[in-house]
Amino acid sequence: MSPLTLDMVSPQQFNVNDTMLPNLLEDVTPYLEMPLGALNAIAPWDLSGTPADLQIMEATSINDEELDIYYRSVQPAHPFLPPRAQLALLFQRLDLQHLRLAIQYVTATYRWPGSGSAPQQSLDAMLRDRRIKRDGFLVQTLLLYAIALHCEGYKMRAVEILNDAIDLALEIGLPKSDFATEQPCNDGSAVIAESWRRTWWELYVVDSLFAISNQTSEFRCYGKGHDVPLPCTEVEYDSGMIPLPRTLGELDEVAFTYDTSAFSSFAYRIDAARVLGAVFTVARTQHNAQAANIADVRITNWILHLPPGMRECVGTNGKVDEMIFQAHMIINSATIQLHKPLSELDLGIMEGTLACVPAYDMTGSPAHSTSTAKLIHAADKMDDLVTLHVPLNSHTHFFTCALALAAASHLYAFIAPSLHRDRTATKDRIRLCMGALHTCGNTWPLAKQVCDQVKSVAVTLYHSQNTILPRASEADFLRLITEDEDTNDGGLWDTSIASG
Repeated sequence: MSPLTLDMVSPQQFNVNDTMLPNLLEDVTPYLEMPLGALNAIAPWDLSGTPADLQIMEATSINDEELDIYYRSVQPAHPFLPPRAQLALLFQRLDLQHLRLAIQYVTATYRWPGSGSAPQQSLDAMLRDRRIKRDGFLVQTLLLYAIALHCEGYKMRAVEILNDAIDLALEIGLPKSDFATEQPCNDGSAVIAESWRRTWWELYVVDSLFAISNQTSEFRCYGKGHDVPLPCTEVEYDSGMIPLPRTLGELDEVAFTYDTSAFSSFAYRIDAARVLGAVFTVARTQHNAQAANIADVRITNWILHLPPGMRECVGTNGKVDEMIFQAHMIINSATIQLHKPLSELDLGIMEGTLACVPAYDMTGSPAHSTSTAKLIHAADKMDDLVTLHVPLNSHTHFFTCALALAAASHLYAFIAPSLHRDRTATKDRIRLCMGALHTCGNTWPLAKQVCDQVKSVAVTLYHSQNTILPRASEADFLRLITEDEDTNDGGLWDTSIASG
């Protein structure tokens, strides 16, 4: 903690009456008689009795290491704050203590789990202050805070904060097409205007990811703000060379025009979230056949109309494009969510165990082998995202819930004799998902929770399907997802045994 200096104290922060003045002078006189250099050398000061504003001021000093970590670990996965140089200028011009605290908290969450209690407590105190300015910067703070809380496994609190961010965004008009260009703080900066557009679209995408991973969360942003121009590429954003923004309407018309200029990968990520919203609409109609077909067509159209360079997550520079990575993750999740209730796999058990799986009332819905095949294919494609040779914690933490969907799908496919799946290959895919969740659990508490939930699904599945695996004990079944093939006891998982 840096020493408290005299220029940090404002007379307005103290309410001193005539009876208090003599005592106050008596208390401070020794310090007033000291040389200024000696006064500043007294450290650390005890701030326990100082006004809350001063305590927060001390807590919001972000060092270079924290900003390095934020822009290396968080910004690539959720790129809506301005580039570092522009953010530093904003911090100099504006009072954005709450945003500083949010950055500190999310950075601690992503890199040092469990170490963010101090900035979290200060941020909670500041957010309770009714004097806080309700503007776009507060939306950014709340969005970051919701992401960090979710990452730490505080799902209910995260949903509350996300809803606060959405409420505020709608209140101030963030999803309006001209919001980004009309903010006084922009000072003519195209980069800051781009940041406001990204803030809305990031809120939109994160809202969709919350809807995947929380049974109590709705995709509230779906159907709103579609007139807001789309984000540019990450290279353009970081360089400050912001082109004329494009729109969702233009993206929708690409199939009918000769416009071959590519949209940003962030734009396709947004479009993937729109497709997911259509899938959730189907769920609300109890999988009406026509609505389900339309959603299925939208998933297929998204895949068919991807530019060649975005069909894979690795760009020509050999690096993973996190935005298109998340877009594929969302589309695979949407496919699993759409076809799960209509597949031949009895996935009802995981709805009560996995927080990442919304529950649907599909009583009487017929099972379709086509839906089963599409679900398994999407789970396989999700696995492929794990095999990219980059650290798993370089992705968004929401990847953990996508992995849980894939792992649970493989578990059910493993014990379904009608699928005639290669059980060794399926087992490898289960272990891949579990290994990824276990690895992510070293960084993100949510991943550890999800990993334990998938194991719980395996145990529940064992008890419900013990007639299919008569020789398997519960411990044997759990070994399926934790040990190598050569540790199997006498081919316990051979097809002949599993099928009876």
